[in-house]
Amino acid sequence: MYLFRLIVGALLLSVLFPNIANAQLLVNKSFSPANIPPAATSTLTIQIFNNTATAATAVNLTDNLPTSPTGLTIGPGGLLSNSCGGTVTATPGTTTVTLTGGAVAASSGGVAGQCTITVQVQTVAASAGQSYSNTIPIANVSSSIGGSVSPATATLSVSGVNAITGSKTFTPTNLHGNGPATRMRIQLNNSNSFPLTNVAFTDNFPTQLELAATPNVSNSCGGAVTAVGGGFSLALSGGTIPASGNCVIQADVVARLPNTSPNDGNATNSIAANNVTSAQGARNTAAISRTIRVQKAASVTKAFSPAGIVAGGSSTLTITLRNFNATAISGFNFTDTMPAGITVVGPATTTCGGTASLLPLP
Repeated sequence: MYLFRLIVGALLLSVLFPNIANAQLLVNKSFSPANIPPAATSTLTIQIFNNTATAATAVNLTDNLPTSPTGLTIGPGGLLSNSCGGTVTATPGTTTVTLTGGAVAASSGGVAGQCTITVQVQTVAASAGQSYSNTIPIANVSSSIGGSVSPATATLSVSGVNAITGSKTFTPTNLHGNGPATRMRIQLNNSNSFPLTNVAFTDNFPTQLELAATPNVSNSCGGAVTAVGGGFSLALSGGTIPASGNCVIQADVVARLPNTSPNDGNATNSIAANNVTSAQGARNTAAISRTIRVQKAASVTKAFSPAGIVAGGSSTLTITLRNFNATAISGFNFTDTMPAGITVVGPATTTCGGTASLLPLP
């Protein structure tokens, strides 16, 4: 009987195996962690055991990572460790780990000799929900004392990804030209059990809005926020939304072209669906929107009462001036020329200040 010590995850297991005729090697493999988020890394551990009294030399092994489904490759860390000697090739971005010319010590005291190779592997965002079964077949192992007793298989599972949700608010909900800014607040929510990284989006404003000259940006999402005073958009890059949590970006927004019409209306500000992205592939499947009322510039309206008269009759003309801005308008002048057939008989009154007067016909 021979004793093999297997490392499975963080556990050290001791297993007795009977003597094997035609001495060969035993290969074991595992992923740690065995379940990871998309676009994350795991450590692939390959152990080679020798239960004979003779050291195994010229040990060669090839481990081809699965290519169906796609998305599992050797990570940027490549080869992490090697106690098997020889040459291990594990090139980042590729799908093959090879050992050539390795050696495994002979068994001693009933405990099999062993060596270990560890390699970093990684998945991509599109790997969400996938499962990768990785096998080293018997034919891919050879040595001076023979090949592998049996195939070595391990499975790496990639978590599915929930969509990013969010909300947007404006405080106050009415915005006046040349008046105080409204505080725009964007909250991004992550219901996944892992952080979402490299989060990015661009929020393009409607024509009625722009960033305040000093946007006063606050940001709990990390990364970099681009928000130029007087600009028409706000963008995040390289952000992180914590696991089962949220992050918030805020900035001051004012009315664009405050002295130019349109005067009074609603503006809807939206981050379009799928515009918020992450390294893990999570996106916002629904738009993140909020409507704000924007009142700016001035308007002039006029009305006759009554609106219809007989020849020789009279009607009262009312001219209404409205200022939607937060600052007063002064020095306001206008002339209203009546069409042929209508005579202004007065008197003219005003609540606008200045002087209201009747001018003779030309």
